[in-house]
Amino acid sequence: MLADFLNASPDRNRVLAANMTTLTFTPGARALGRGYGPDDEIVVTELDHHANIAPWRTARKKECGLKVRWLKMIPETGELDWGDFFSRQL
Repeated sequence: MLADFLNASPDRNRVLAANMTTLTFTPGARALGRGYGPDDEIVVTELDHHANIAPWRTARKKECGLKVRWLKMIPETGELDWGDFFSRQL
């Protein structure tokens, strides 16, 4: 019935959730995070929505120990600061 309501094919999977943060946390970072470990890295930027940052920080702390690296933004230009990113030690 839901497939009819959405004008979708009933033989294809659909994921419904309350909001984007819920979708990122549950099937996104939690499912993908299971395959990551301490030698893996995720890069997020200061331009990312919180829904893309918080799940990876949670995976880092609680689930798999992966590294989360931050890519800063240059406030004056709105550009990503690649020079700072590549010059920092992990």
